[in-house]
Amino acid sequence: MTIALDWVSLVSDMAESGCAVRRNFIPSELISALRVDLEQYRSGQNFVAGALGRKRVVGKWLRSDEICWFDAAHPTPPQQSYLQHIELFRMELNKQLQLGVFEFESHYTVYRPGSRYSRHVDQQRGSDARVVSIIMYLNEFWCGLDGGALRVYFPTRSLDILP
Repeated sequence: MTIALDWVSLVSDMAESGCAVRRNFIPSELISALRVDLEQYRSGQNFVAGALGRKRVVGKWLRSDEICWFDAAHPTPPQQSYLQHIELFRMELNKQLQLGVFEFESHYTVYRPGSRYSRHVDQQRGSDARVVSIIMYLNEFWCGLDGGALRVYFPTRSLDILP
């Protein structure tokens, strides 16, 4: 699978504004394969309630999504392709921004109608482990009435990113 993406401009946008949004970051064939993979995981009851922090606090008032972590030692073929793609991104981040990102973790997240995730910081206090977060929507037939925007907060403004 050939991946044609302008890594330089993507990383440059991240460095300049703290956030970058790209359509077609992942090839459509891989998105379709990940969607099928996600549905197979869901049918196998592999999802657990999303939790926060090192103590894994679960509370519907904080977040009400369901997650399933990728098994890095035994990824499915679509997960392996995704992880290879993200590895290229990780290397470019380190090359251009000297971030020192040495590993990454991935999981599927499902938000049912009415689900939420309260405003939060992706990096836990006292940790420098999470430097970059990647969010990829797998919704096939999303429309504006479905909701689900990601709100990113900056010091002087916020940005809503639609699926």
